[in-house]
Amino acid sequence: MLELAVDMVENSRMSSREAEKRFGIPRRTILNKVKKNHLKPAGGQKKLTDEEKENLANVLLASADYGSPMSKMDIKILVYKYVEKNSRTDLFDGKLPSDTWVEGFLSRHRSILTIRTTQNIKKYGPR
Repeated sequence: MLELAVDMVENSRMSSREAEKRFGIPRRTILNKVKKNHLKPAGGQKKLTDEEKENLANVLLASADYGSPMSKMDIKILVYKYVEKNSRTDLFDGKLPSDTWVEGFLSRHRSILTIRTTQNIKKYGPR
């Protein structure tokens, strides 16, 4: 609906006030899109690229395959060291990623990653 409202205003088929009433979209929002302000998508912006996230998921899978699954804290440290090495510490304000970021990452990759508790391996002697 927003795209239609912006198109109508851009092509002078409707004023921004008329578009606001007709489409129920705030006038300022329509005008910002017409003037090409605030073009980023709504919500939080991505910290890492899709390729970086895929690589991170692959590292987590490889670590688990070698018998050393990572905890949430391990993931935070891994991501922090990665952005530090690539001079991008501003992504997380020079801190470790938050619990919310890690949980969101795991949630978005739940088709391949799972959270599990570790179990001790007990060594039994001869019976």
